[in-house]
Amino acid sequence: MKGCLQSWHSSRAALLCAALVIATASVAQCPGIRPVFSWASDGAGVVFTDLTEHPGVNITERHWVIGGVDTAQLITTTHVFDSAGVDSVHLIMMAEGCYYSVSALVGHAGDTETCTSSISSTFSYVETGNNQLALTDQSTSDAPVLLYLWAFGDGNTSFDQHTEHFWPMPGAYDVSHSIAGLNDQLQTTCVAGRAEHVFVDGNASTCDTSLFLALDAEVNGPLVTLNAQQVLFNPDLTITGWQWDYGDGSPIDITSTSSAEHYYPYGGVVQICLRVTASDSLGNTCFARACTTVSMLEAVGLNGTAMPAELHARPVPCDDDLWVEGESVRAGRCWHIVDALGREAATGTFTLDDPERIDVHLLPVGLYTLTIRTEQGLHSIRVLKQ
Repeated sequence: MKGCLQSWHSSRAALLCAALVIATASVAQCPGIRPVFSWASDGAGVVFTDLTEHPGVNITERHWVIGGVDTAQLITTTHVFDSAGVDSVHLIMMAEGCYYSVSALVGHAGDTETCTSSISSTFSYVETGNNQLALTDQSTSDAPVLLYLWAFGDGNTSFDQHTEHFWPMPGAYDVSHSIAGLNDQLQTTCVAGRAEHVFVDGNASTCDTSLFLALDAEVNGPLVTLNAQQVLFNPDLTITGWQWDYGDGSPIDITSTSSAEHYYPYGGVVQICLRVTASDSLGNTCFARACTTVSMLEAVGLNGTAMPAELHARPVPCDDDLWVEGESVRAGRCWHIVDALGREAATGTFTLDDPERIDVHLLPVGLYTLTIRTEQGLHSIRVLKQ
């Protein structure tokens, strides 16, 4: 175990008796949160507002990055731009040790333009086909609107009031919608907009029509059961691997099966994607990707709901050791500890059946995920060292 860890030197004072805090046992790492923000002119400035819904989850950090500068950490911030132009604006937040972000290109008139109009921008969208959404402007303004601008997060834009867009590949995209109006009284420009992290579901393939992939998900409380259907239309192609991305920050699950189960103790909304790779007799490779969005209405795990007994952990009093127990703890199985950025911090193999003690004194203070793979899938637990 110790040979797998990087060395770390620190005083082991008496407070280390409470150094480990064990989070709810789960396979999930991050709550299902989709960040959203809006902006609107207010006098000579532009007010940015975080509209992200995160019921039952505490946002511990928030950053507004405007024009490459970290300007504020509040739910609402006002920024005065020096001159007219277009700037990138990012909202970055942290919850339960996980980072979320959404970005937009914001057009503005600069500090010489004073807006006294009431103006706001929002939009709705519905799925109209594979990798395709219809987006509807729902803005309000008491000034005539001169400009509509959509940005779809894939390099494409539209100037239509209402639009429909196709993404070549399913996935998560930062979609923004903005308007510009003319203030009748002062003949100055007013702006407003909204940016949202949007999940685009569907499937796509780089194998042309040789490989088809579809993905179905069944939600049962915190457990999601996944089944993929893949069809090879080219007899020269062979499927070589499956990669599951559960959309909650947990490590990519590289497996040899087209079905999986995953636990989401925090609830919320996540997008699950599967990538299937294939190769032909000449060694040429291609892949198909399918994504689907699932919603868990309850923040399961935060309200004390018990998780399956596959994996439990508790700190050893007055020591930097971790007792690990449960059905997944068996001699010969490999375990991994990764940090909040997904980097491997420690690894080892169990020598005993349930329970077993893991030495974590070399781990720096921080949030970690302990994972164990079994025949039934990937089981994890979150560990906070403080």
